[in-house]
Amino acid sequence: MLRSFIRYLGIVAKRLGPPGTARYRAVQRLSWLLPRRLRGNYEASPVAECLHRFALERDAVFFVQVGAHEGRAGDPIALYIKRDDWRGVLVEPVPSLYQRLRRHYRHVDGLAFENVAIAEADGRRPFFRLAATAGEVYELADSLGSLDRDVLLSHEEQVPGIDDYIEEIEIPCWSFETLLRRHEVETIDLLHLDTEGYDGRLLSTFPWERFRPQVVVYEHDHLDDDERRATERMLRRHGYELCSSRTNTLAQRAAGSA
Repeated sequence: MLRSFIRYLGIVAKRLGPPGTARYRAVQRLSWLLPRRLRGNYEASPVAECLHRFALERDAVFFVQVGAHEGRAGDPIALYIKRDDWRGVLVEPVPSLYQRLRRHYRHVDGLAFENVAIAEADGRRPFFRLAATAGEVYELADSLGSLDRDVLLSHEEQVPGIDDYIEEIEIPCWSFETLLRRHEVETIDLLHLDTEGYDGRLLSTFPWERFRPQVVVYEHDHLDDDERRATERMLRRHGYELCSSRTNTLAQRAAGSA
């Protein structure tokens, strides 16, 4: 009952004060007073505002999320999955996080979960993460995991001596083609990637000839300048307009694009 009431309040809030209005800006200034589940609507960033507007315009959304973690910290779409009953497929390669992810969404219908990584091809690959003891020096240590070991090493400032904390595990990997075929996906409204430095490479392997999500959100924070620019050029070629926050980029299909 409480969950349904909070969801109802969220829907009313997003419809009464859409981004760009004076009412939205007024609520944004007071958003720290709102329940935690509603605050994400009013984050002061272009990406958050675009997601708010996207959710406002749709009663039903099907998404694919790669690097879902546990559905909490820093997840820009978790609010909408729970509150607006979005349907979709969530992918998380780390077994412990995968189990927490499933528990987090245990009361939400219409979700499918996969304990794999998305990569360029099917197979098994080494995956790099931080040992549990790293949590003693860095609160977000369990959020750091990547197919690219160098991405973890780049967090030396947050985790002094990080090389000593890195663990290597072997995980199953699927391509986008395999994931979408196994779940018989026919259309995608939103694609979200948070893969710690692998986002650009994965987007270059996405089957754009068959799927053209309305919105694509990815983490650009760990891409080097060349890869970030190349990813942005590719998305613009596919008919997307881009906006960015400090760590994420959101690409939205331009009106009239094929």
